[in-house]
Amino acid sequence: MYCQLDQVKDVLDIAQAVRNALLREQPHNPKLLGCQRQACSVILGLLLWKEYDAFGQVGVIKQDGKEHRHHWVEVYLEGEAFVLDVTLSQWSEAVPEVVFLLKEEAAEEYGYGPSEDSDWQPQDAEESLWESVLQQLQIHQPVDEVLTEIAELVL
Repeated sequence: MYCQLDQVKDVLDIAQAVRNALLREQPHNPKLLGCQRQACSVILGLLLWKEYDAFGQVGVIKQDGKEHRHHWVEVYLEGEAFVLDVTLSQWSEAVPEVVFLLKEEAAEEYGYGPSEDSDWQPQDAEESLWESVLQQLQIHQPVDEVLTEIAELVL
């Protein structure tokens, strides 16, 4: 029986695999500066591929009194909206590697503000990033096949 805890684990495994792959590809960039579009593309693509109710978001985040344009993923589980983000660390060290909170809690805790849907774009992430993430998640399909399947679902 597949339950919400299994879904949460699945979502967090995808997010952590993307973060690990980005850090491996960019060891000189431990804060993942400028990586939010890549991260969101892979996370969103895989969540959609696994038939989760998920949306890319682009909006404003307020950190240390400053507003920043930012990308994250919004995932719905049991009708509740959750913020999923692996690149918030670019603006603050006092955040977890993976933010996964109810939308209202994420707004209060980390300053997530107004946002709008952002479409999944396969070209936002390099093939090497996809390969690394698929390998970590033990998905044994070629990247182009996975991307084609995602595109058929969303485009």
